[in-house]
Amino acid sequence: MSVETWGLLSKSQIDNETIEEAIARLIQAHEDDPNAHVETGESLESHKASVIIDHAVNSIVEDIIKDAEVTSIKMRNVIDDRDGSVAYTGSWAEQTVGVNFFATRNISNTPTDYFEITFDGDYIGLFIETAASCGKVDISVDAGAPDTIDLFTSYAQARKLVWSTSGLGAGPHTLKCEIRADKNASATDYNCPFDAYTTDPGEALKLQHMGLELYAYSTAQLTDANGYKKFTISTPAGYSVVQIVGMRLSEADMGDADTTDPKLAWRGTNCYLYNGKINTTFVTTVTLLISKN
Repeated sequence: MSVETWGLLSKSQIDNETIEEAIARLIQAHEDDPNAHVETGESLESHKASVIIDHAVNSIVEDIIKDAEVTSIKMRNVIDDRDGSVAYTGSWAEQTVGVNFFATRNISNTPTDYFEITFDGDYIGLFIETAASCGKVDISVDAGAPDTIDLFTSYAQARKLVWSTSGLGAGPHTLKCEIRADKNASATDYNCPFDAYTTDPGEALKLQHMGLELYAYSTAQLTDANGYKKFTISTPAGYSVVQIVGMRLSEADMGDADTTDPKLAWRGTNCYLYNGKINTTFVTTVTLLISKN
């Protein structure tokens, strides 16, 4: 059954309620119940939502919908690195990284570069990646004494709450995060990969905040004279791959008694067929975990 989609709302063709009527009803539901859909993980099943939605405020206005996409980068008070409340000074670069919140981060490795966040509320926490190439940062609020945070870890950790503070009062407040000129002796660089911040206490960004989706497609690949074929994955326009989940041959191309089926493997963004029948086309289904850019 085909589905008409408007933002995060989807409606089947057998439903007589128009999209406009559904929106009006949704708004009225929030007006009637100020606590509607505030709790993490609640879904708008009665409103035919296609995904889990968490609202930062008691209004669906937080989900800014335009051209069939949700353009707001605020969900449950977790705010992306591209939000207008964040101001960058220095040589920061925006990068697309699938595992990050909304698949982006801002990164700099230049000492004295900094970013500032203007916010209201009693609490704030920073999500910054840690890795062997990361340095140290000084974090302060309202020009107070800074806390020095070492971002070095021997392995990469994304979506990590590296620092938080509370008891700030209502605000407004200004947070400053500055890259230090010193680093851990084991660190290979001074990187500060800033991902997001939150004004809602929590341990880490949740999958519903990241908007991850499973995507599967089929592709026909011809093995060579050695029964081998390497190919690169394909993603929908506007999405980045987070991880290859798996591969499988089509039922028509394989059988229990057939010893010429190729073995399947994947690494990074590449897929491999090997030790299979030579000069043969195999239809393979590839499943990916993807995130919207």
